[in-house]
This record gives sequence, structure tokens and C-alpha cells, in this order.
Amino acid sequence: MDREPSPHESPSGWSDDAQLGALVRAVADDWRQPPQRLGQLTWRDRIEANRRTCGSRSDGRRWFGRLAGAGLLAVVATVVLAMTAVYLTGPRTDRGAVGASRSPSTGASPLVSPGASSAPAASAPSAGPTPLPALLVNGDLPGVTRVVLQSNGSYRIADLATGTLGPDLPFPGGESGTVLPRPEGGWVCVCVKYDESGGGSPTSLSVTVRAVSASGVGEGTLEVGTVASEATTTSPDFVQVDVHVDGSPDGRLAYISSSRRTASSWRARIDVVDLTALQVVDTIAIPDVDHAADAGGGSWVGLAPTVSMGTDENVLLISRAWYVDDPTNATPGAGTDHWSATFDGTAPVAIPALKPATDPCGDWEQGLIDDASFFVACIDQTGDVHVGRYHLDGIRIDETDVGRWTGFGVNAARTGSALFLWDPQARRLVRYDLVTGRSASVTAPQPAGASDGPLDALGDLGRAVGRWLAPTAAAKIFLQPAIAISEDEATLYALGIDGSVDSFGSSGIDAFDIGGGGLAFKRHLEPTADFISVAVSADGAFVYAAGMGGVDATGLPDSGFKPSVTVFDTSDGSVRLIAGQLTGDAYSFLGPIVR
Repeated sequence: MDREPSPHESPSGWSDDAQLGALVRAVADDWRQPPQRLGQLTWRDRIEANRRTCGSRSDGRRWFGRLAGAGLLAVVATVVLAMTAVYLTGPRTDRGAVGASRSPSTGASPLVSPGASSAPAASAPSAGPTPLPALLVNGDLPGVTRVVLQSNGSYRIADLATGTLGPDLPFPGGESGTVLPRPEGGWVCVCVKYDESGGGSPTSLSVTVRAVSASGVGEGTLEVGTVASEATTTSPDFVQVDVHVDGSPDGRLAYISSSRRTASSWRARIDVVDLTALQVVDTIAIPDVDHAADAGGGSWVGLAPTVSMGTDENVLLISRAWYVDDPTNATPGAGTDHWSATFDGTAPVAIPALKPATDPCGDWEQGLIDDASFFVACIDQTGDVHVGRYHLDGIRIDETDVGRWTGFGVNAARTGSALFLWDPQARRLVRYDLVTGRSASVTAPQPAGASDGPLDALGDLGRAVGRWLAPTAAAKIFLQPAIAISEDEATLYALGIDGSVDSFGSSGIDAFDIGGGGLAFKRHLEPTADFISVAVSADGAFVYAAGMGGVDATGLPDSGFKPSVTVFDTSDGSVRLIAGQLTGDAYSFLGPIVR
């Protein structure tokens, strides 16, 4: 998707009809559905918004089956909307001032900190989109200065005290996977290697668990096994085999779910791995379910299950999404199968198929409320988000519409009985009580000078869609993670997207008080870069934000900006540290807590 001409090339912007038509045709000609690389974002991931826990990884895939057949038409339509909106709302006479900073919000600069260091290396950058220094330290170093960052399947330890990146952690190259913290310190990688490929998609893969110490030294390996398709012929289907990894809340266990195509159906299982002992302690066989009758003229795909636990960690909710791959059908089938299971040796018990009150509605989040009920969150085709509560026998308790989302992803995080849903473009946070079914919301105040008229909203949406179609925008809009909750469950930090300029940059971090069942806006932290990932220290004293390279804080291209990490002091919102010239690509945190 490299055909997007810059709207800054001429004062007339997008007024050339021939140019607009050529762009639409180019996008339509380029629209292809590429093979999936497990462990990495694909177009299926980007279409649907966070199938699983938002926060750690944007791994959503459930909407793909519902949208695959109509993808091309939708893309062309949204491009037309995007370009029209940009033309209607874009400024006409100041295109040359592309490097100008947007007006900052009222209040003190976030770079001002009481007791700031006077060392020359710690001089604060000037206001505006200026490349960040290699190292800026205001006062004492934060409590955690060694953090693991991930980028395109590689994992590196960032030394924030020196503003440098260490070598890759000793996980084999050419593999992708999921990295989880170990209870005793260090990390484990559930690494996936693609052994064979046919028809443009993997047909066989192997799973290995590799452990490293906190200093990055290898500490052991477990070969979990191979997952192989039994299909008699190769095909250009996206998925022949699939793997997904969930960690237990206490960090002791990893649930490695796999699904593979058989000669006539799909078969799934879950290997339970003890991360301390590095051994498989249980295997859960998922009953065969055949959705061939729903496929029509297409082919149905059963993805790897997800696992969530209730108050008793022996009780599990197992959910497996499926979809029909049929590019000739504008409304191919899609759905989710659910099971409840325990570790007592009994087979998982199927939960009857659920039909949300609002249909069609694509599931993207689910979990146990307690040992007798669970919830399913979904977003319908109009953008309304619904949360349904169900008994384990499949009978619906209720369903709540918690609002309409303006952006391109619903970001979620859960703590106790509270499910938090974040709209990064509207900067609106919803708190849904899983026990009572009640919801409340709060919106962060808009900065001074922000425009919110109808044409501005249309222009914001159009520009967002246009940039979302490009790979760099996809990396920006799908924040990983977008939400971090302090371990005392008192404060939630969320990344926002600024839709008030031609390029969608970061609006910074919004902090909310969520303690005691409340919900209130607390503080806004201005962006020093184009933030794409947020995390908070275990003691809640510092919040960490990772910024993209190649663009400034407003999202405009600027090669002077390198990947960065900014650390804020949560007591007053000041910047404590900036590591502003990291090497490599854009990085994100492993999860919402740094230790």
C-alpha cells in the first residue's frame, strides 16, 4: 500500500478527481488477502479489533470470516469516504507547514519536573515536533530501568539508564511466538516455527517453550510438539494450522491451544505447561465440532481456542472462533463455540450456541464471571458494543449496549468484576460491572482549541480510514497494549489517538481513577512521541510509553524521530526519563506491567 500520495504536495490537496480515481483503483487492484504469519498482525487482525485480551496483544480474528467476502467493496467505499472527507475538511492554504506542531493543551509542559537534573545530556527538547534526545533524565532514575520490548517477533532488553538497547533475547531467529513472564523472574517464549508451507499458508508448525533469566541467559527448553494439517491437498486458504497462547493470572501456567485441519474437519487441543518446571502437566482434548453445513460453497476454518479462568483456577472457559472462507459470499458464516472444563479429568462440556440479541455481532472478548456464568463482548456492524452475560448452560442473563465506538478498535482490560472498554479516538472509558450488569462512562476533556464540528468529525474519520489502510497507520491505530492498570487497581492509564490533524498522531496518555468502583478522569500526559504502547510499574510510581520511529508526535513523517520510551512520574505527571534514540523499528511492551 505505497501508492498514497501526500496531501501536502500542492495547495489544492485532493481536489484532482483523476488522482482520486486512480488512488481508488490502485487500492482495489492491490487488495489481496495475504498468508497468515502466526504471532504477527495480519489484515485479519487489523479488520477486527482485539479478539482477545486487549492489552497484551491485538490478536483478533473473529470478524474476518464475517467480513472477508465484502472486504473489497468496503475498502473502496471507505477510501472514497476518506478522500472526500480530507478534501472537505483539510486546510487549503497552509499545506507547506507540515512540520508545525499542533497547539498544546493548557497546563505546564510535561518536561518540567521539580528537581530536574542540570546535566547537559538532560536538557529538555524544545516545544514542537523536535527529535528527542538520546537520554534525558529529570531527577532520580525510575525504579525499573530494564524493560523487555518486542518488535516483529524479536525481543530486546532496553536499558533506560543509558538509553540503549541490548541484544536480542536468545529466542531462535525465524520463529514467532508469545513471551510471558515467569513467576521466579525472567521470561519464557512459546516459540512457533513453520516447518512446511503450501498454497501460501503454513501446513505444519512446531511449538517450543524456551526460558531465559532476567539477565537474558537461557535456562531451559521444552519441545511441546508439532501441529500438522491433514488436508490431502494444499490450497490458498489462510489457515491450515493455528496456535494461540494464554497465561494464567498467577503466571504459573501457559495454555498452548492449537487447531489443525483434518481431511474433513478441524481438530483442537490445549497443552497446559508449568512455566517453572517447563513440563506439560495436562492436555485438554476439544470435542470435534463440524461447521461444514454452514460453509455453503466455501471452506470453514476453526481457529485455535482461547482459555480464561474463573475464581477457581480449576474451572476454565474455552472458546473457539470459526469462520467460513468464501470470497464469493458477501455474508459468510462465522461464530464461536464455547465449552466449560475442569482439571478433574472430565472432558470439556459444550455450552449451547449463543445468539446475541443484536445480530450480526462479532465476538471479540469473553471470559468467566464466576464458576457458573460468563460474558461475551461483541461489536455490531454499526459500531455499537454489546456485553452479554450467560449461564454456563447457554441461557442469556442479559445484554447491555455500552455505546458506539468512533475508532478502529475496542481496547479492553479487566480487573476483578470490572471490564473496562476504551475508545482511543473519542478518549472515552466505559466501566462495565460483570456482576451487576451496570455500566458507566467518562470522557477525557478535549485540549483547548480542538474542533468537534460535524465536518471535522467526518474529516477525522476519513483521515483515520485512509491512514489505517497503510501498514504504518495500522501499527499506530492498533495500540499494544492501549491500557495499563496499576496493581493496586486504583488507576487506569490509556493511550489516545489525536484526530484533530491530518495525520493521526498520539493524543498522549489519559489517567483515570477507578478505585473503589468509581470512575473519574484524573490527569492528561502530553505525548513526547507517537505513542503506541503503555505500561505501568508494579509499584504504580511510573508509567511507561513507547513511541514510534519515523514520525513525530503528531504522526507526520520525520526521519529524525527514532523509537523511544518515555517514563512519567505518576505523582505529578512530569517526565522523569526519555530514551529517545533507540535503534531498530517500533517497539511495544510485553504487557501492561513492567517489573
